[in-house]
Amino acid sequence: MTKENLNRKVEVRFSLSDFQRLKSLSKLANMSISRYVRTACFNKKIDAKFMQEERVFITRIFNIGNNLNQIARVMNAQQKNDELLLRLRITLDHLDNFIDKMLRNDS
Repeated sequence: MTKENLNRKVEVRFSLSDFQRLKSLSKLANMSISRYVRTACFNKKIDAKFMQEERVFITRIFNIGNNLNQIARVMNAQQKNDELLLRLRITLDHLDNFIDKMLRNDS
């Protein structure tokens, strides 16, 4: 069995306290820091924080928030205009329905 060359390098930054902790842990494991980090990195399963569908949902919610901010900006900048208020209410109803539909599909 041939040993694979370790010729790729990745730079990682640590705070002083984290580095000291890493150094101590690698010493306790009787490993170099590099070997300890490789072992810890590849022997642990890391679950994704969000699934793809959740990321899409969150992005859409952020977009809705941006739309609401734009609506508020328009309402604050303009004098009362009945047609504009009606359009804004319709838009808010659409956004509300969209959020309800997304939440129902999520559960």
